Amino acid sequence: GGGSLFARRGRGPSHGAKEQDAFTPHWRKGVDFTPYPPPTPADSTDGSGDLLECDVLVVGGGFSGMSCARELAALHPDLRVVLVERAYAGSGASGRNTGYLNFSCVGHHPADLVHKVGPERARELSIFAERGYDEVRRLVAEHNIDCELEETGLAYTAVDAYQDREVQRMAAAWCAMGHTGGRVWSGKDCQGQIGSPHFTSAFYDSKASCINPFKLARGLLDRVVVPLANVRVYEGTAVTALKVTTKNGTTAVLENGMRIHARAAAVNTMNVYNHDLAPYSRSFCPFHVYSIVTQPLSDEQLARLSYRSRVGCYTLHDILYAFRLTKDNRLVYATGDATYHGNRMHVPESHIYERLEKAMHAVHDGRLPVDLKIASRWEGVIGLNFDDIPIMGSLLPRDRSLYHAYAYCGHGVCLSQACGRLVATQFYHDHLHPGTGPLLRLPSPPPSARDPGEVVATWQVSPSLACARSSADIPVPPWVWARCAIDSTYLQLLRQRNDWFDSLSLFRRDRTFVSRVFAQIGLFFTRPDVMTYSTIVIIAFVVYFMASLYLTLW
Repeated sequence: GGGSLFARRGRGPSHGAKEQDAFTPHWRKGVDFTPYPPPTPADSTDGSGDLLECDVLVVGGGFSGMSCARELAALHPDLRVVLVERAYAGSGASGRNTGYLNFSCVGHHPADLVHKVGPERARELSIFAERGYDEVRRLVAEHNIDCELEETGLAYTAVDAYQDREVQRMAAAWCAMGHTGGRVWSGKDCQGQIGSPHFTSAFYDSKASCINPFKLARGLLDRVVVPLANVRVYEGTAVTALKVTTKNGTTAVLENGMRIHARAAAVNTMNVYNHDLAPYSRSFCPFHVYSIVTQPLSDEQLARLSYRSRVGCYTLHDILYAFRLTKDNRLVYATGDATYHGNRMHVPESHIYERLEKAMHAVHDGRLPVDLKIASRWEGVIGLNFDDIPIMGSLLPRDRSLYHAYAYCGHGVCLSQACGRLVATQFYHDHLHPGTGPLLRLPSPPPSARDPGEVVATWQVSPSLACARSSADIPVPPWVWARCAIDSTYLQLLRQRNDWFDSLSLFRRDRTFVSRVFAQIGLFFTRPDVMTYSTIVIIAFVVYFMASLYLTLW
C-alpha cells in the first residue's frame, strides 16, 4: 500500500528537555528522579544497529501515552509495547498544569457541554470522564503514589448576576446528567469557604481533588508502567518523523538516528508538541497559559486568609482564572490570560505574571501580605479546539495503523487517562467502549479516496477548525491554511472580551448586552451542525475586516 511521511515542519527548533527546563514548574522542583535513557544501537532487534521492532509504539510519555501503554500491556501480555518521550514523563502539559483532578470540566463546563452535544451525549461524556477520575484514584491508592492528593472539591465561582445565571445553568445540567455531587453556593457560602467577599455564587463539584501533577506523572511511570514486563520506556529523544504505510505498519525516526518500527500500530499522544508535526498541526491551536506560586504561608497568614475549605477554584470568565492551595500551603494562581505564538513553545510573558499577582491580591481582598514573594513562575501550552472536547481516533481509518489522542483544552489530567485507555481498547478490539459514543465517531472514507493512506479522519463529535479530511499528500482545502490566523483572531476576541468587561480588576460587575452576545456567538460556533458554516463566517469576517482596514488606511 501507499505511505505517507508526516515530518516535522521547518519552523522553529525541536523542543527538547533543555528548552522545557528553562521554565521549570513548581511541581518539578525538589523531585528527585532519573529519566530512562533513550534507545541505543545495543537495543536493536535486527542486528542493524539502528532499528528497534515492536508491536505497538506509543509516542508521548504524558498521561495519555502512559494510560494507553499500561492498558495494552496489562490486557494483552503478548504485545511488545514501546513508549518514547522526547524529554521526560511529566515535562509537557501533564506536569505543567494547575493540578486539578476533576471531570466536570469536559466541554468547558456542564451547561456548555449540554448545549454543544445535547443532554444524552453530555451524560455519556461525563460518565466517560468520571471513569478517568476513578481510575486515577484507584492507581494512586493501589500503588501508593505520593502525589499530594487532597479531596478538596472544585468550585466554579461567579462575580456578577450574569455569571450567577451560569452557575444555575451548570447545576441544572449536572442534575440532568444524573450526577449527585454538585450543589450551588451562595455568596455567603463562598465567603465562608474561600474567604473572599467578591464571589456572588458558585457551583461546587464535590467529586474533585487537587494533586501535584508532576509527582503523579512520575509515579505512574515508575510504579505502574515500567514494571510491566512487555513495556520498554525510552526518554530523552524526540520523534522527528512518522512513516505510515497501509501494509507494513509505522516507523518512527528519532532525533538520535534510531528507528522504531511498530508492526501493528502506533499511538500518538504528544498533545501540543505535535504542532510542528504535520498533519496534527492543523487539528488544534497551541495556547500559552501562565502560572505563579507563592512561598509557603505561615499559620498566621493562612488563618487570616480564611481559605477554610481549601477548595480548588475556577472563575467563569471566558479565559478563566484558576487558584488553589498546595499541600504545603502555597497559593497557586493560573491563566487569567493566554497568548498565541504559533509554532514557538515556552515563551515568557511578564505582564501576565503581573496580572496574576494583581488578581491574587484582589481575590483575597487585602488579606495577603503586600510583600508576599512569588516562589515560581512558569508557562505551559495547551491544545485547544473550539468545543473543548478531546480529539481521538485513527489517521488511517481503513487499516487503523496510526491512532491519536490529544487536545484536552487544559483539562487533561482526568480526561487523558480515560482517552488513552479507550484508544488502546479501540486499537485491539476494534469496537467502541460502551458509553463513549459521542466522543468517538469514525466517518466512512469518501469513495474518491485512491488509497487509505490518503485519507485523514478523526473520530470526534469535536469538529475543530481542523479539517476532518486532509492528508500530507493530497490538496488541502484553502481555508485550512488560515487555521493559525483564525485561532489567533479567536483568542484575541476572548482576550478583548476579558479586558473590555474586566479591565484587570477581575470583579467589575457592569456586564453588558454585548458580553452576553459574545457568549452566545461563541457557543453557536461550537455546535457541530454549524461548524463548517461558522468557519466560513469567521474567514469572511477576517477578510472583510482586513479589507476595510486596508481601504481606510489607503
